Amino acid sequence: MSLDSHPDTFPDFIKKLHLINLTTWGDFPTKAAAVLVLFVRVEQEWELLLTRRSKHVTHHRGQIGFPGGMRELQDLSPAATALREYEEELGAPGDRVHILGCLNTERNIDRLHVIPVVAISLDPGAFFPAEAEVAEVLMTRVLELKNHRAFEFNVFGQWRESDLFQTATAPIWGLTARILKGAGFPDIL
Repeated sequence: MSLDSHPDTFPDFIKKLHLINLTTWGDFPTKAAAVLVLFVRVEQEWELLLTRRSKHVTHHRGQIGFPGGMRELQDLSPAATALREYEEELGAPGDRVHILGCLNTERNIDRLHVIPVVAISLDPGAFFPAEAEVAEVLMTRVLELKNHRAFEFNVFGQWRESDLFQTATAPIWGLTARILKGAGFPDIL
């Protein structure tokens, strides 16, 4: 299967995503972030790329999420930010990733705008994670995103609710789960 811009070559779940085209940062604040929601074809199955953050980062130590980070002045678009961060964090070539568009903006716990950039790849190449940022690269079968439920947890005496995708790789919750739920998972499977 060759990867081109013809939607009929994409998996069914990708065709069901409501993607928007953000070619610039536009009116978003200078302090904003983008993450790469990358779906990778592994043999005959689609998988979702995730990372476990290292113990050395300032925020979100050990948490599961998408590669990504803060917008920098040279980043002309959310896709440019997401790809730059992907290359920095995973040491992988961005030219093996096919950007499809963006999902609706989410806000993290600090109210920061986070734009999910959706991409697919048939062969992302080898990963060479930056140890200062990434403890582990994880691949989760897309079909496992059917295992969804809401759960409550207590943080500093305050009860909160989050979406939870229970996968064999790792539990996915918080902002990462909210992005997946906002994309339509598990309903689009």
